[in-house]
Amino acid sequence: MLIEVLGDLQIFSIRFSPYNSKSESLQCSIEYNELTQYVHSVGVGKKQNLTQSYFFFAGEIISNKQSLTSLSHNNSFFIGILSHNDSKNDQDTKTSLNCDHFQYESFQFISEYDHQEFFVFSVEPYGQYAIGLAKDFVFIYQPFSGKMIEIKNSSLVWPTNTTFLPIAADTHVLYTIVVGFVINGPLFRVRATPTVYVISNSNLTILSIWSYTAALNSWQSYLTYSNLKKWSNQYAMSININPDDASQVLVGMPFLNIVFLLIITMGDSNIKLSSFIDNGNSIGFGKSVTWLPNSDAAILNSNYLIHDSSKIYLYKSLNETSLSSPTTIFPNIHQPLPSTINSHLIRMISTPTSLVLLAIDGGIFHILPSPPGYFSSTTSVITDSISIASEPMICMPGTYKSETSIFPCSLCPNGTKNSGGQLSISCINCSSDSFCPIGSVIDLHKSVLYSQLQASVHPRSPEVIIFDEILLQNMFSINSTYCMLISPLFWVLIVIGIVIVILIGMGILKRYVKHPKCHQVRHHVKNIFRQIDLIHEGEMWICGLVSVGIIVLLSFAYTFSVNFYLEYPSEHSTPATFVCNEQIRNVKYESGLQSLAIPASKEEQPMLYLLNKQHFTVQLDLLNTVASCQSLSVEQIRESTAAHVASNCTDSMGILSSILELPYHRVILKWNLNDIAFIGAIRIRLSANENKNDLYKLKSLNFSETFYDNSNRTLAQTIHINLELTKVIFIAINETESLTSHESKFSGIWYPTFVADANHMFISSSEYIKLSNLTSTRITLTITETSYYIKNRQLPIAKLREIIFHNLLFTIVCIEIFHLCILLCKLMVIPPLKFIGKYFVKLNQFVSKTEESIIRDILMDDHSTITTTTTTNDCDVIQIS
Repeated sequence: MLIEVLGDLQIFSIRFSPYNSKSESLQCSIEYNELTQYVHSVGVGKKQNLTQSYFFFAGEIISNKQSLTSLSHNNSFFIGILSHNDSKNDQDTKTSLNCDHFQYESFQFISEYDHQEFFVFSVEPYGQYAIGLAKDFVFIYQPFSGKMIEIKNSSLVWPTNTTFLPIAADTHVLYTIVVGFVINGPLFRVRATPTVYVISNSNLTILSIWSYTAALNSWQSYLTYSNLKKWSNQYAMSININPDDASQVLVGMPFLNIVFLLIITMGDSNIKLSSFIDNGNSIGFGKSVTWLPNSDAAILNSNYLIHDSSKIYLYKSLNETSLSSPTTIFPNIHQPLPSTINSHLIRMISTPTSLVLLAIDGGIFHILPSPPGYFSSTTSVITDSISIASEPMICMPGTYKSETSIFPCSLCPNGTKNSGGQLSISCINCSSDSFCPIGSVIDLHKSVLYSQLQASVHPRSPEVIIFDEILLQNMFSINSTYCMLISPLFWVLIVIGIVIVILIGMGILKRYVKHPKCHQVRHHVKNIFRQIDLIHEGEMWICGLVSVGIIVLLSFAYTFSVNFYLEYPSEHSTPATFVCNEQIRNVKYESGLQSLAIPASKEEQPMLYLLNKQHFTVQLDLLNTVASCQSLSVEQIRESTAAHVASNCTDSMGILSSILELPYHRVILKWNLNDIAFIGAIRIRLSANENKNDLYKLKSLNFSETFYDNSNRTLAQTIHINLELTKVIFIAINETESLTSHESKFSGIWYPTFVADANHMFISSSEYIKLSNLTSTRITLTITETSYYIKNRQLPIAKLREIIFHNLLFTIVCIEIFHLCILLCKLMVIPPLKFIGKYFVKLNQFVSKTEESIIRDILMDDHSTITTTTTTNDCDVIQIS
């Protein structure tokens, strides 16, 4: 049963469950019993059953000429119940409700006290009694017992010399918890202290106390509470006991912007602070608090200074006695506030499975729990009734819900998907090579994320840009096996080796072979080598042998020069396989920025003209989404106005594409997607056709950039992307100087550069539910041009005439170097060799003469010995000799 007091109409609005839009016959209204009654409190036990069709109310008796601000002593407080006494109550209230069966019962008056600015009362969970608390008195009202009301003076309840102003209360079976202000007195800077009392229901005595103390130097520490003489919405509070766990109590103090979670020890009813949430330097957080099933909680944030700022923070499972970050915030993207409900909410209660919101104009909205796979939709609610309710709706693609609650559906985790169209209790896994961010609806291959770039780093000029040095480096270098095979120095050494072999052969023929034909062969060989002698012009056949090496070296030099000459421009070059360094090019590079404020040269102006006249086509792709073209519109922003732009739109396989031609380069486009479908990524493509004009070539543009997030986030609802276009001189203007003439060739292209902050483009699943409360997604693309262009130039290191001249010099230098070597040999090598040779010849002659003299002397000595012996022995023998 739900009761609302409409004081201006002096009626009770009553409604029985179920609280859906199809049960309007279960509501009615009852006028006040007396026109002099002013009802300011109404209550029902949280656990009353169907047979207990009654509710409590309390108020004051005022005269027709009195106002609430001028109540006198003779006004009475009253409390009573309204009971539905229809004998067919259980059956009839399921289909219709007749308020004629409600009767006022058990009226009780309290006339001993003046008007009380601060008065609250709370009903026991099973509806057996109610407890009221005011500044001057406390009472317990028991309509179903012999002694209906028991009243106590406040001085007998609160601590001695304590003035307590009750603001809000809630009752458990054993105790009542009341929150309010304890007045400190005029001598204190802080005139009051927010305090919580735990009061026994049996004898109305205090069981426990908890007081709030502001943190040192916090903004709350500067509050003085100096204007508490009359009740004010500025110092409203809220309190609620968890029906599933009576030890947990939520206390909201919106003037502090803090909600406290207090814990009561069930044995001695001692109360202490467990945790709290400080919602920042503002007010309104904790305007109303309530518990939901399974220890879920709801906290109303309603700033009384800003009427359209009401939000409800929903928390799941506070079983750990701590308040963490909210699970979701209402209104949100799935559950916007109905247009018929005022956005300024002032109160909320739980039934306990559903959440009931009260707007400032008396409108009531029921958020009913939905089964697994469904969420409580608030968008299709259209009714003229002051009380409306949500309706279950199947979870949208990319989300799921596995429990019965008022919470919205959750986004599918990263790596899972839900294509929609069926009950979504859980999400299914995506394939390993697919792009599946949170909220995915389809398997998209990761290749859709690849960006297409045409920009490239302009090369740097080589360290050596002098042709002579380049030629020498490549003539006399050996670095690897492959490099050795193509190295000129290697083949020159091979030729020198062959020359040495020939020389040795010629020496052997001369010295050791005396055949006449060998002499002829040596003569012909000498003539051949004299003919190719480049050093002494045919004078020396040995120089002809050396000239063979020179010819080999020069052949390599000429071949290198021709190939090097052809390595220009760089875009037409192939790997240089004729040298060790395959990256060698006949190119040197220049690059710089040129301001558009400086007039371009006469040669560059045609290229700039082609660039400025190029027509762009922009394509926006929304990846991994179920959004359709029917919900997409495109606008062009011109100053403060927006004009509709026609676009070619397609949607299939989880990709929505919008293509349109740009009227000019500088433009602001806005895509409005009137849908709450999730979007995994954005891809923006910019394209344009090529154009040629004599020496000027405008390159085609085919550029794309994909924006996505790999850290478990999805696209936000408002995205701003800036695209800056830059002309280049090789990309804006590419100037290539001619090898053989003075004319240069120009090519141009645009370099797009995206400027976007991914931290603002993508949000996490929790941020999406809490922060996204729009019913559409807006993507704004701002295209601008930079105030400069990039001028890239490439020039040949050596032109044809320079190469020919340097090769001629190289030829002369090589011949002269070998000529110098021969001359040095003649002057410095051959004379010493001749001297040494002559020395050895003389030495050999001297040795030979010495040997002959020794032999002769030996022979003469032998001859004398023989003659003497013969003479002595036989004279005939001597004569014969």
